[in-house]
Amino acid sequence: MRPGPISVRISSRPVPPPAPETCTGGIGRSGEEASPMTELLWAVGFIAVFLGVALALRGLARWR
Repeated sequence: MRPGPISVRISSRPVPPPAPETCTGGIGRSGEEASPMTELLWAVGFIAVFLGVALALRGLARWR
């Protein structure tokens, strides 16, 4: 059985240009300097991860 004809409707109205990208200020802000608070939070996070890994390795070494 053959499907019927496919009808395509083309609008005569012009297509509006795409909206400009809106920056919400989340991760991946391009062209903006990170605020000092953001840099401080990143530094604290890295230190916390480093200490967590060091303590975990120390605990594993004591356990063996």
